[in-house]
Amino acid sequence: MAFLILRNGNYSIQYSVGKRSKRKSLRTKSKQVAKEMLRQFKSSEYQGLGSPLPTKTHISEVVGAYVRKMRATKTERSVKSDIQHLRAIFGECCEELEYSQYRIGARYDKRPVKEGRQPVQVIEKLCFEAITTQDIADFITGMVD
Repeated sequence: MAFLILRNGNYSIQYSVGKRSKRKSLRTKSKQVAKEMLRQFKSSEYQGLGSPLPTKTHISEVVGAYVRKMRATKTERSVKSDIQHLRAIFGECCEELEYSQYRIGARYDKRPVKEGRQPVQVIEKLCFEAITTQDIADFITGMVD
């Protein structure tokens, strides 16, 4: 049995595992969104699947799996372009985003920065849930300036 509770303006799901009561924050203030997440939670619990609730999966795992999927389905040129964009956003957060040739990586790192510009900062967070809108705004501002 699972149900919604409101704590400090955020909704949570309270459920029991055996005799123990557990609580998982949904990280939302919207009752409608919380009800949908509760419905998904109950459905996955009934089917014996994993929890659909937000987790703290490392960015490196997600980006690495995405790059491997791209390599299996896209052309090499398209994959290189997408990897370049991911590297600009997250840096070399996983093995799949590391430079394959030292010479290319060294040349890329030694590019001069235009006058009056700061070097672009990558988003250095461990999981997607830790990225805030301010981090994204700072990244975009750094790209536009």
